[in-house]
Amino acid sequence: MPKSKKRSMLNNNLGGDQIVYLDDEQKQIEKDTIETYNVSANDIEVDKLVQKVYSEFENSDERKLMLEGIKYYDNESEIDKKKRYDHCGTDSAENDKLSNAKVHKNFMRKMTRQKVNTLLGKPYSIDTDDETYKQILEDEYFDKYMYRKVFNTCKEAIKEGINWLNAYYDENGVLQFRRVPGNQVKAFWIDREHTKIAQLIHYYDIEVFKGEEKKITTYADYYSQNGVIHYIKGDNGFERDSERPKEEGNFTLMIPQTEDIVNDKGEIVETTYKLDEDNNIIFEPQQMVWDRIPWIPLKYNEEETSLLKYIRSYQDTYESLISTMVDIVQDIPNAIKYFKGYGGTDLAELTRNIAQYRAILVDTDGDVGSLNTEFNGSTFGELLDRLRKDAYEDGAGVDMQNDNTGDKSGVGLKFLYSDLDLDLEELEQEMDVFFEWLLWFVDYDINLKHHQDYSDVEVTFNFNKTTIIDEGELIDMINNSRDMIPDKILLPKHPFVEDVTAVEEAIEEQEAEEQKKLEEQMKAFGNQGFNQNPPANNANISNPTTQKSGNSNANPNKTTLNQGNEEKKDKKAGSNVNS
Repeated sequence: MPKSKKRSMLNNNLGGDQIVYLDDEQKQIEKDTIETYNVSANDIEVDKLVQKVYSEFENSDERKLMLEGIKYYDNESEIDKKKRYDHCGTDSAENDKLSNAKVHKNFMRKMTRQKVNTLLGKPYSIDTDDETYKQILEDEYFDKYMYRKVFNTCKEAIKEGINWLNAYYDENGVLQFRRVPGNQVKAFWIDREHTKIAQLIHYYDIEVFKGEEKKITTYADYYSQNGVIHYIKGDNGFERDSERPKEEGNFTLMIPQTEDIVNDKGEIVETTYKLDEDNNIIFEPQQMVWDRIPWIPLKYNEEETSLLKYIRSYQDTYESLISTMVDIVQDIPNAIKYFKGYGGTDLAELTRNIAQYRAILVDTDGDVGSLNTEFNGSTFGELLDRLRKDAYEDGAGVDMQNDNTGDKSGVGLKFLYSDLDLDLEELEQEMDVFFEWLLWFVDYDINLKHHQDYSDVEVTFNFNKTTIIDEGELIDMINNSRDMIPDKILLPKHPFVEDVTAVEEAIEEQEAEEQKKLEEQMKAFGNQGFNQNPPANNANISNPTTQKSGNSNANPNKTTLNQGNEEKKDKKAGSNVNS
């Protein structure tokens, strides 16, 4: 922890001060003013705030929906609570002799996976004009492990409505991003649009073992613009962690120590680094805080609401109906026997006689017959189909059991996927904001390690959606657009392209190989290659690129070069489209 405070002189040009030194001489601020749009708590002590928010957030409808979204995805739904009673009434005693089917139809899991795999089933590509910056992003930050983390964060955001990444530096000084469920985080936003965080509290449980005894301890971390305060929940509620009771920084940097050289008049004439006995610069740890709270939200939608809210009633009703159908089929036979004038005394004896002798004795005026109880499930089936279609409509998914999912043109497929595309357009907007927040911390880390500021460089993350398309139509559209749209924009849209960078590198290699072959062919016919000087002893052969049009010897060579360029252009066009 810092022993003194001084304003940071580090100017990293990332849109203002990104970090400031903590002030340990200044008294710990015990009170904080919170003015947000989702909590009214002015001039409340932070310690009391942590306890108050926990009590409200723990049992809030917002958090319950998040937890239920996770449960439904994991195939734990309302049907699991189903019970059977005598006479089909809930006031009667529970009857465990009856069939009690609990059939699941997991719309929640189906549509969640459909959405996240459509948007992120293929890795996104990074597009920026600065090739060095792009190489750093792809090699050091957005590798396959980060892609998987983004994929899973998006999946959890659909289930809960919002999910989080927490930025931090590990023990090796490497920038890391920790996934945190939405049901553990309570954020206080500055604005109604929820674009800036004022304060944030992270509640989480940790299993602590003392000998053979296991105890679950609840922790809370309170984040503000000044750093983080750690709490532990005890018998009397949340109290500050005794091992680190004061506000801490977000991370630690090793700062070189300096000293001032003064003259006889006490005037500073020079500032130098402090050196140890071996003339090495002395570094000391200094706690730092970012200029923004190190939490990055990924929202499923603007409302930060789980997909479950829109499809739960359909899934519950569907599972209840289909489970009832199974119960009816299992409990009620195709026919019920009736007996008139039976000489026996009870039904149990009658059942035994039928099973043992295949016969029973009846009185003189007795009779034996059966009542038809056939079950017609067509009405149930129609209702189930309706529920399924409505669930996919309200949940903005694609019903693959739809009768109209056969061969379709590009327009027909767009219509089939229209609801899903609309939903994913909104999710893409949230993903764009998510990556912008993420890049803020990445740019700071790049500046720290590479001493290069890329904060003003525009970066685009292109999503390679996995959808059923008419590839022939799409390729024709790309070919027909090449005169108006650059290949750099068309290439990511090509259905055969998954890794844009790899395809671009392959195209460059192919072009270099084609150029080499072209120059070899030209030399074979006595012409010079592109990078060769003309022979000095032949006055009749000039450099074709500088030959004047009036020279009769220039036209054949120039024509050959133009033809070669046209061939090269055609081959490049073909490689861009068919890679």
